[in-house]
Amino acid sequence: MSVSLFVLFHYQSFCQSSEKPGLYESGINFENGMNWEQACEKARAERKYIFVDVFATWCGPCKSMDREVYSSQLLGEKMKNKFVAIKIQADSSRLDDEMTRKRYGSARDFVRKNRITGYPTLLFFSPEGRLLEEELGYRNVNEFVSMIDRTLDPGTAALYGKLDAYRSGVKDYANMGRLALFVKQIIRNSNLADSIAIDYKVHFLDKLSKSQICNREYFEFLDQFPLCVTSSDAFFDLCYNQAELVDSIEGRKGWAKYQVERTVIRERLVTPFVLNGRPIVKKPKWKDVEHNIKGEYPKIAAELLVLQFQIKYYRSIDQDWKTWCKYMERKLEADPPDSSGLASNWPVFVQLNLPAWDVFEHCDNRKVLKVALKWSELSIRLNSLNPDVQCLDTRANLLYKLGRKSEAMAQENAAIEMCLENAKRKKLAKAPFLDEYLANREKMSHELPTWPTN
Repeated sequence: MSVSLFVLFHYQSFCQSSEKPGLYESGINFENGMNWEQACEKARAERKYIFVDVFATWCGPCKSMDREVYSSQLLGEKMKNKFVAIKIQADSSRLDDEMTRKRYGSARDFVRKNRITGYPTLLFFSPEGRLLEEELGYRNVNEFVSMIDRTLDPGTAALYGKLDAYRSGVKDYANMGRLALFVKQIIRNSNLADSIAIDYKVHFLDKLSKSQICNREYFEFLDQFPLCVTSSDAFFDLCYNQAELVDSIEGRKGWAKYQVERTVIRERLVTPFVLNGRPIVKKPKWKDVEHNIKGEYPKIAAELLVLQFQIKYYRSIDQDWKTWCKYMERKLEADPPDSSGLASNWPVFVQLNLPAWDVFEHCDNRKVLKVALKWSELSIRLNSLNPDVQCLDTRANLLYKLGRKSEAMAQENAAIEMCLENAKRKKLAKAPFLDEYLANREKMSHELPTWPTN
C-alpha cells in the first residue's frame, strides 16, 4: 500500500473517455493534442493566459472536474478569448492512444519542472509563461471562478515586479504580506518567503493594535507563516484570551486554539529539545515540561499537548520505536478512534491504519509489530460498514512480516477481491492499488520481503 498525505484518487483518463478535450458544448475549450510548448507559442502570439490541468488516469477528482466543472457555461464564457487551455496527462496507461504516448516525454518534463505532487494540479500562467496561480485538488465552479479572477488581476502579475523591487531594497510594507504568500505558494522559495514574512510581521503587523489585527486577511497570513508568531504577540494573546472572537472572524471553530497550541509546542517543546531535526536532550523531563506549560497556560490541555509532541519526537526525531509505541497506545486510550456517525472513515484511517503501515514499513521489533497489527485490525472493525481496502492490505503485510504467511495470503486475496469489486461498482477501467496488491501476493508466495529493504 502506498500512502501519501496528498490524497490519492482514481480516474479513467479524460482523453480515453467518450468525451474529448475541446468538445464541451458550452464549457472550457481545451486544445486537443497541444503540448506545453505549443500552448506557450499560441499564448504569446494571441496575448492569452494559459490554463493547464495536470491529471492522472487513476484520479477520481480529475474525472469529477471534467464532468462537473469544465463543462460549466460560466467558465466557458469567462475563459473564452482569454485563455489557452490544455490538459497534461502525468502518468501512463495501457489504453493511451498514440498521440498521448508521443507526449510522455514532454509531460514528464512539465511535471518535474513544476514540481507537481498530486492530481489534479491546476496551473494558471501569464502570456509570458510565468506562473500566477496554482491549486491542488478538486475545485468547484465558484472556486475556479475565483482562481480565474486572481489570475486576471493585474496585481497578481505585478507581484513579480514587487519581488524584484524587494530584492533591490524597495519595501512596500503595507502590501508585503501578499508578496510573501506569492513567493511561498507560486515561486515556492520557502526561505525567501519566510524572510519576507518576518520582515512584514516585524515592520507592519507588530505595530498594529489588537483591534486592528482582528482582520481575517492578517489571520490567514499568520496561519501560513507560523514561525512569525510568538507567545508575546498581540495575535497570540487574542487567540488565547479571546478565542471565540478570533474563531468568529476566521470562520472556523477551534482555529484560535490550534494557533495557540502550535506556538506553545514550538517554543516550549521543539526549540528546547530539537535542533536541525535531532534531539539535543538525552532524556527530556516531560513531567516538568508539562507542569510548566500548565502553569503558564492553564487553558491548554498540557498533558495531551505534550503527549502529541512525544509521539512525533520518538518517531521522527529520536527514532525510538518502542517508546513511540508506548505513547501511541497512551494517546489512543486518551482519545479513542470512533467512526460512528461519520460519513467518512478517514479519521480512523489516519489514527490507526497510517501508524500501523508506518510500523510495517520501517520497524522490525516484533512487539511493536504485534501492537501495530492490533491497530490495523481495529481499523477494519471500526470501518466494517464502509471498509477500506488499504486497511486490509496493511493487515496482510503485518501478518506476513510477523511470519504468519497463510493468514497474510488470505487477507491479501481479500484485498484484491475488494479492489476488483470497487472498480466494477465505480465503473473504473483499472482497479486502484490492484497491481501493487498482486505484486505483494506474488512476493509472499515466494517468501520475499514486501517491505522496503534499503
